[in-house]
Formats: sequence, C-alpha cells, structure tokens
Amino acid sequence: MKKLVLSLVAILLLVNFTYANTDFTDGIKKNAIASLVIGIKSDNMGLKRNCIYFAGKYKIAETTDALIAELDKTDNAKLKVLIALSLYMIGEEEGIDAVYKLANRENDNYVKRMAKAIIDEYNDSKSANYASVSK
Repeated sequence: MKKLVLSLVAILLLVNFTYANTDFTDGIKKNAIASLVIGIKSDNMGLKRNCIYFAGKYKIAETTDALIAELDKTDNAKLKVLIALSLYMIGEEEGIDAVYKLANRENDNYVKRMAKAIIDEYNDSKSANYASVSK
C-alpha cells in the first residue's frame, strides 16, 4: 500500500513538473476569439453589440472578416456605425476598405456621416504618423 501511495505521488509530481512550463494561453485565446466571432454573428442584439465593441477595443484582427460580413448583412444604422468604429480601431486594411465602401454607398445619412468622419480620422492619423516619421 505504501508503494502504491509513493508511486502515485511520484506520478503526480512528474505530471505537475511536465505541465508547469506549458503555456495554455494560446488555446484560451483561440477559444475567446471564436466566442467573439460567434457573438458577432448572434441574433441576440446585446451580445452582438458587446462582442463588436470588445473586438474593436482589444483590436482583435481575427474578427475582421466577421465584422465585415455583419456590416454587409445588417440594416441597423447604429450597429453599422459601431462596426465601422471597431474596424477602424482594429486598423486592418480590409476593414478600413469596408468603411470606405460604407461611406460611399450608404443611403442612411447618419451612417454615411459617421463613416466619413471615421475615414477622415483615419486619414488624419495616418498623415500625422507620416509627418512625425519624416521629420
């Protein structure tokens, strides 16, 4: 019995030391991003808005495709503006192009005005970065 207990303790210590240096955050990150994408595609408007917001706030580039798809799909003006803002915050070229297209083709004046303001801010920040580098 004593040998069995010592063997189990030795195995537990071996397993503990084996996994002590293993980084599991990559798997957690993948799950979190997948959950954000599912939330962006959700029919629950509160969940959708929060996932869109957090994708932009934390600049999760992996959500860009889902955000663009939702931008093309939705008719909700406030949601379009939130998606455009998140795409701007993420800063991926594909997302910025989607905001440009939104500013040019949108019929809703509120959405068009906000998309143009986001594009203007993007262009201003881009030119400011260029000016500071060229000095």
